[in-house]
Amino acid sequence: MTKLQALIKLRGVPVNVIAREERVGYHALQKTVKGVQKTRPMLRVIARHLGLSAHALLGRNADTIITHLIEGEIEKHAEELRRELRRLYLESEEAS
Repeated sequence: MTKLQALIKLRGVPVNVIAREERVGYHALQKTVKGVQKTRPMLRVIARHLGLSAHALLGRNADTIITHLIEGEIEKHAEELRRELRRLYLESEEAS
């Protein structure tokens, strides 16, 4: 899995949805996400859809930026999971 695939997956936005909403070809977009073909127009589309600047995916530090974004998404998911587990296992105890 590429880092871009990981970021998109963590954001919960399927590539087919991005393609449909951005009105671009699914296969060309998928190839870019998988790293098979990196076209600037597709990277711009992905950046725009993810609320990022084009520089985030096109600049020299793109790999570092994407890694940082992935770490942020992991932290968000971890916090959501912590809240859900507290709700399930601690709050239900208090009600008993």
